[in-house]
Amino acid sequence: MNDESRALTPEDWGFFGLRGLLLVTGSLAYFLLNKDSGRPDIGGNLLVTFFVGVVITIAFLLLAYYPKFHKGVPYVIVVGDLALIGVYAGLGFLGDPILRLVISTALMMTAAIRLNVAWSAVQVIAIVVAVAADLVMVEGSEQISVWMPLLAPQLTLFIGLSLMAVSLSYIHEKSGETQKLAIERLSRRSKSLVDSVRERNRVISDMAVTLSATLNPDRVLE
Repeated sequence: MNDESRALTPEDWGFFGLRGLLLVTGSLAYFLLNKDSGRPDIGGNLLVTFFVGVVITIAFLLLAYYPKFHKGVPYVIVVGDLALIGVYAGLGFLGDPILRLVISTALMMTAAIRLNVAWSAVQVIAIVVAVAADLVMVEGSEQISVWMPLLAPQLTLFIGLSLMAVSLSYIHEKSGETQKLAIERLSRRSKSLVDSVRERNRVISDMAVTLSATLNPDRVLE
């Protein structure tokens, strides 16, 4: 990110848009899965998740917009994601296997476009631990061991997507470094060209002065 100007990068806008999409689709899926259950707390749960998600997103945008706060962006994303996954778990969003996989994967994938590889790894590990802890607390370790043959494909996919999120962050980080080097090379070439033009103009100016003095006898005598 540019640390010298107040401007949101395409990565910032991408993260913002994808997180908004996650909040909407996750809430819609939760509503559709529970609308016939007769639960009275569906509306309240949706309101809480939206509130937490919006607060985290606004905090991210403020830190991303002001250069002096850029170092705090990874902390907001990682801590915010832990808070969000905790809210999802506490309100029962992660009780459905599909929602559990989609929400946790979406958090990891969207963060990969904004975090470097080290922070992405931290975020992925934190989410994996949080999801595993929720499974153990809800189902119990003994029940999970019984269901392990059924959970194995889902866990394999989950781990694969987690590694993919870290890989995407690594690829994005390296492509950013390559782009930065290309811009620096272009800047050096532009500076060299400007210096060359200035030197040429100076030489031409000196030659013009010399020629003018040569053609003016009075100036030569002086």
